[in-house]
Amino acid sequence: MKKIILHLCADLGSDSLFYQLDSEYEVRMIGEEIGVENYKGSDDIYGIIANPVCKELSTANGFHKENDVQKGMILVNHCLRIISECKNLKFWQLENPANGRLKEFLGKPKLVYQPWEYGSP
Repeated sequence: MKKIILHLCADLGSDSLFYQLDSEYEVRMIGEEIGVENYKGSDDIYGIIANPVCKELSTANGFHKENDVQKGMILVNHCLRIISECKNLKFWQLENPANGRLKEFLGKPKLVYQPWEYGSP
Protein backbone atom coordinates (compact mmCIF):
# COMPACT_ATOMS: atom_id res chain seq x y z
CA MET A 1 0.00 0.00 0.00
CA LYS A 2 1.39 3.38 -0.99
CA LYS A 3 1.90 6.16 1.53
CA ILE A 4 -0.37 9.10 0.72
CA ILE A 5 1.04 12.62 0.61
CA LEU A 6 -1.37 15.54 0.29
CA HIS A 7 0.05 18.56 -1.48
CA LEU A 8 -2.29 21.40 -0.54
CA CYS A 9 -2.49 24.60 -2.59
CA ALA A 10 -0.57 22.67 -5.21
CA ASP A 11 -1.03 25.02 -8.16
CA LEU A 12 2.52 26.33 -7.68
CA GLY A 13 5.60 24.84 -6.11
CA SER A 14 7.49 21.61 -6.49
CA ASP A 15 7.82 20.54 -2.87
CA SER A 16 6.15 17.18 -3.55
CA LEU A 17 8.20 16.38 -6.67
CA PHE A 18 10.49 13.85 -4.99
CA TYR A 19 7.50 12.04 -3.51
CA GLN A 20 5.88 12.00 -6.96
CA LEU A 21 9.00 10.33 -8.37
CA ASP A 22 9.10 7.65 -5.64
CA SER A 23 6.87 4.62 -6.23
CA GLU A 24 6.40 4.23 -2.45
CA TYR A 25 4.14 7.31 -2.41
CA GLU A 26 0.88 8.49 -3.94
CA VAL A 27 0.73 12.29 -4.13
CA ARG A 28 -2.70 13.90 -4.18
CA MET A 29 -2.51 17.42 -5.56
CA ILE A 30 -5.20 19.63 -4.05
CA GLY A 31 -5.12 22.88 -5.98
CA GLU A 32 -7.51 25.54 -7.13
CA GLU A 33 -9.52 23.08 -9.26
CA ILE A 34 -10.52 21.06 -6.17
CA GLY A 35 -9.95 23.76 -3.57
CA VAL A 36 -8.64 23.17 -0.07
CA GLU A 37 -11.87 24.70 1.22
CA ASN A 38 -13.71 21.67 -0.24
CA TYR A 39 -11.29 18.99 0.92
CA LYS A 40 -11.64 16.84 4.05
CA GLY A 41 -8.68 15.14 5.70
CA SER A 42 -8.61 11.46 6.58
CA ASP A 43 -6.66 9.09 8.80
CA ASP A 44 -4.89 7.33 5.89
CA ILE A 45 -2.74 10.37 5.06
CA TYR A 46 0.99 9.88 5.71
CA GLY A 47 2.16 13.47 5.22
CA ILE A 48 1.02 16.93 4.18
CA ILE A 49 2.85 19.60 2.25
CA ALA A 50 0.93 22.89 2.30
CA ASN A 51 1.88 25.83 0.10
CA PRO A 52 -0.77 28.50 0.70
CA VAL A 53 -0.43 31.38 -1.72
CA CYS A 54 1.78 33.96 -0.07
CA LYS A 55 1.03 37.10 -2.07
CA GLU A 56 -1.17 38.34 0.78
CA LEU A 57 1.40 37.49 3.48
CA SER A 58 4.62 38.29 1.66
CA THR A 59 7.02 41.04 2.68
CA ALA A 60 8.64 41.01 -0.78
CA ASN A 61 7.91 43.79 -3.20
CA GLY A 62 6.29 42.87 -6.48
CA PHE A 63 4.94 39.35 -7.09
CA HIS A 64 1.45 40.84 -7.44
CA LYS A 65 1.46 41.51 -3.71
CA GLU A 66 -2.02 42.20 -2.35
CA ASN A 67 -1.49 42.70 1.42
CA ASP A 68 -4.93 41.29 2.22
CA VAL A 69 -4.04 39.34 5.37
CA GLN A 70 -7.60 38.12 6.01
CA LYS A 71 -7.79 36.71 2.49
CA GLY A 72 -4.38 35.06 2.88
CA MET A 73 -5.36 33.46 6.17
CA ILE A 74 -8.40 31.78 4.60
CA LEU A 75 -6.17 29.29 2.76
CA VAL A 76 -3.83 28.93 5.74
CA ASN A 77 -6.75 28.13 8.03
CA HIS A 78 -8.14 25.53 5.60
CA CYS A 79 -4.69 23.92 5.43
CA LEU A 80 -4.53 23.83 9.24
CA ARG A 81 -8.04 22.35 9.38
CA ILE A 82 -7.08 19.55 7.01
CA ILE A 83 -3.90 18.89 9.01
CA SER A 84 -5.98 18.60 12.21
CA GLU A 85 -8.40 16.19 10.51
CA CYS A 86 -5.59 13.75 9.66
CA LYS A 87 -4.96 11.95 12.96
CA ASN A 88 -2.13 9.61 11.85
CA LEU A 89 0.22 12.05 10.15
CA LYS A 90 3.94 11.29 10.22
CA PHE A 91 4.76 14.85 9.18
CA TRP A 92 3.28 18.10 7.90
CA GLN A 93 4.80 21.32 6.67
CA LEU A 94 3.31 24.72 6.01
CA GLU A 95 5.38 26.85 3.70
CA ASN A 96 5.99 30.51 4.32
CA PRO A 97 9.20 32.21 3.28
CA ALA A 98 11.53 33.24 6.11
CA ASN A 99 10.56 36.87 5.57
CA GLY A 100 6.86 36.13 5.28
CA ARG A 101 4.27 37.40 7.76
CA LEU A 102 2.71 34.07 8.67
CA LYS A 103 4.81 33.82 11.85
CA GLU A 104 2.99 36.93 13.10
CA PHE A 105 -0.18 34.83 13.26
CA LEU A 106 1.09 31.30 14.00
CA GLY A 107 4.18 32.07 16.06
CA LYS A 108 7.78 31.08 15.51
CA PRO A 109 8.08 27.90 13.42
CA LYS A 110 9.45 24.75 15.05
CA LEU A 111 11.78 24.21 12.11
CA VAL A 112 13.19 26.47 9.45
CA TYR A 113 14.97 24.76 6.57
CA GLN A 114 16.33 25.24 3.10
CA PRO A 115 15.04 22.80 0.44
CA TRP A 116 18.59 21.67 -0.38
CA GLU A 117 18.86 20.28 3.17
CA TYR A 118 16.29 17.66 2.15
CA GLY A 119 17.71 16.76 -1.26
CA SER A 120 16.30 19.45 -3.55
CA PRO A 121 18.88 20.78 -6.00
